[in-house]
Amino acid sequence: MFNWAETMVGLSYVPALLLKATVLLGCVWCAHKALCRCNPRWRVLLWRATLVALIVLPVAEWALPRFEVAVVQNSTPPPPVRVPVMIDSPLAMVETYPQPLTPMPLTEPLPIERPSQSFNVWAWIADHFGLMAYMVWTSVLLMFLAGIARAWHNLRALIARSVAAPAEVRSLAKRVANELGVRVQTEVRVVEGRGSPFLTGIRQPVIVLPARCLVDSDTVQLRAVLAHEMAHVKTWDPFWMAFARVTASLLWFHPLAWRLRSVHNSACEDVCDGVAAAYLGSFESYSKALAREALALFEAQPVPGGVPMLHSAEIVHRLRKIQRGIQANPLARRWVAASLLAGLTLLVTLGSLQLVQAQPKATPEATPSVSSPATLPDEILLKWAQNDAAECKESRDRLGLPDVYLIAREKDRLPLWREAAQRGMPEGQVLLALCHAHGAGAENDPLTQNSLLQAAIAQGDVSAMYYYANVLFQGDGVTPDIAAAVGLYVKAAAAGDRAAMWQLGSLYGNGHGVQKDLAQSHRWLEMSAIAGAPYAMFQLGQAYFSGDLGPQDEALARKWIAQAAELGCPFGIERLRQLGGHAPYMYPPEFVPPSDVARSPFGPPKETPELPAVDPAATREAPSPASLSDADLIAEVEADEQACRECRDRTGYSKVYIQLHASWRLPLWQEAANRGMAAGQVMVGLCYTAMIGFGKDDVKRTELFKAAAEQGDPTGMHNYASSLQGGIGVEPDLQEAFNWWKKAADLGEPSGMWHIAEFYRRGQYVERDTDTALDWYLRAADAGSAEAKYQLGLAFMAGGDMVPRSVADGRRWLAMAAEGGFPKAVNSLRETRQGQEEHNGLLGFGAATETPPRL
Repeated sequence: MFNWAETMVGLSYVPALLLKATVLLGCVWCAHKALCRCNPRWRVLLWRATLVALIVLPVAEWALPRFEVAVVQNSTPPPPVRVPVMIDSPLAMVETYPQPLTPMPLTEPLPIERPSQSFNVWAWIADHFGLMAYMVWTSVLLMFLAGIARAWHNLRALIARSVAAPAEVRSLAKRVANELGVRVQTEVRVVEGRGSPFLTGIRQPVIVLPARCLVDSDTVQLRAVLAHEMAHVKTWDPFWMAFARVTASLLWFHPLAWRLRSVHNSACEDVCDGVAAAYLGSFESYSKALAREALALFEAQPVPGGVPMLHSAEIVHRLRKIQRGIQANPLARRWVAASLLAGLTLLVTLGSLQLVQAQPKATPEATPSVSSPATLPDEILLKWAQNDAAECKESRDRLGLPDVYLIAREKDRLPLWREAAQRGMPEGQVLLALCHAHGAGAENDPLTQNSLLQAAIAQGDVSAMYYYANVLFQGDGVTPDIAAAVGLYVKAAAAGDRAAMWQLGSLYGNGHGVQKDLAQSHRWLEMSAIAGAPYAMFQLGQAYFSGDLGPQDEALARKWIAQAAELGCPFGIERLRQLGGHAPYMYPPEFVPPSDVARSPFGPPKETPELPAVDPAATREAPSPASLSDADLIAEVEADEQACRECRDRTGYSKVYIQLHASWRLPLWQEAANRGMAAGQVMVGLCYTAMIGFGKDDVKRTELFKAAAEQGDPTGMHNYASSLQGGIGVEPDLQEAFNWWKKAADLGEPSGMWHIAEFYRRGQYVERDTDTALDWYLRAADAGSAEAKYQLGLAFMAGGDMVPRSVADGRRWLAMAAEGGFPKAVNSLRETRQGQEEHNGLLGFGAATETPPRL
């Protein structure tokens, strides 16, 4: 279903202003209809307030603070029109587990249409539409203003030919003005002719009477004419009518403004008719006077630019109103004040209102309130302390940094950990000890950290054993004791701690505190990797590459590194990206790979944890692409695109996902692309980018991304914009790249938001605006972009005109980016750690440091 509000999100200043003016005029016209049979002074007040509001609205739109209203994106968009793009290169290597998949015969590729170099009129109009619209508006406005100037010139010439009215007429006019309460001195003049009386002049009002008024009119007739015109003077009608004419000229293009001037003038005439009739004391007498003036209009036309007593087109309408009786009594001040306050409220609301794209709501964590953790029961507090400790351990094993989890959450969770530690819960004691060790929300205090770890060890906590072993090894607040440290490592490893297994593998490999033993090193590293430690998988893969643990085995090395990368190890991600080409990882997502320990020259390790059995029914065989229906195929490929997008936002590299899955999924992506499905076009385009399954073909790659982008695929928009910015397979076009990234950002694409932020931060193509850049960075970070979180971390660490310097906030943003395995954020966190320690095996097994890491 169409969501009309989505089209109004992110409008620039002029379209947003026109939209708000339309809403304002629509409300005013509804109020006008409701007030048609009421005192005409209400309509005069309504339209004069509207004229002021239309002038003030642009200032309010620019000056008032923004009040944002989130618009939820339509969750069921119509299916896009598919643009088929044929793939002209078959997959070079097609291997799947457990059986190969024969590549599909593909149709001949469509010829690539090169962009024409001839001048395209419609494209030029589309590119310069704003300028052309401004020129048309200015031209028509000048025509209207020229008409106003010409009418004013003719009016002044007519007044110059007029003469002063006789003394008795001036005396009568003065008496009428006094009786009506008109304090502005008004001049009365006479001009030859039989036209209608009219009023002119803003600063100095002048009533111009045709000569026949002095000859043909009796005293009642002349008093009616003067009373009507003096009523105009009293309410400053010449000024407001001129104001209405200029405003209507400015809004000549707007249908709701076409009759703005006429309805305002009509309301003014109704008020003056009511005042004049009440002054004469008889509606019938005033009707006769108006009828006599009407007859004179058939012989002469009113002077343009003045305020005539009546127009021929409205004679009958006004006479009927007068006969019914026009009540034009002054309005009560309290009602006028209330009405103006309501109008001001509407104006401020319209001026400050801004529609923005609603961000997807994050799934609320089932986390207790930590504002008062002392009120939590023991069982609840223990449950959440255990969950936090398990997540911290998982982050440590995956990233090699135990402080990433702490820095990212200490602001909200530290009170809960303190309370758990005070109640003697080992999980809380370990977490609080780590906060003291790394200065995460707590002062760096080795004595407190060690006492907490010792208390947790006394209760048998395995993680505390590993961390305290690090303390003993490095002598952090205690006398170094390598033998005791190795004993605690062994005890923790025997209890299943993956980090302790990995640490023992590093120690035996380098001979730190123990006799160097490559067999033991391989045994412990492999046990840690099999137990699911991604960092150990990465180090084991590095060892197979270098041959430090025996014969070199590149295939096995790539397998371990690929598994580490898929589990989020940032060094596995970076290493896999550096290796390039295709990683021989043939396992479907549900398949659990068995251990390859039998291939080790040292034989199977002792005390190897039992691996889960592989259920053949859970093994996913790649279906034959041609046999899938459109619905099934698009479901498969869109799931792959979503997973690839998440991998890119989390790690910064979509190439990692492509390397891990192209060997058995590429035929599906090819088939989807050939059927014109945007998700398939994106995935095949990414294969061209990574040169996996295809040779280098920038034109084909960009053609695929463009086809997906034109179907509304946000990932296709992002990649097509990248091609436009870098001139990959297409002429560089920074303006078009910005437009596509903006479209992707409006659809909730985190990478589009991040690139828009970069444009504003650098002042590239758009005017530099650090506030807008910060807003887009925060939106991208909320949408899951690790790159945006990383950039925010760097910004806070450095400080500047975008954000003030805050090391704590900088580390927190870096930690949030690192949690997903973003390599640059992990490296930045390592550089900011106390002591600047490096982990064993960071650059390869043989490049380990002399001591293991801190806690």
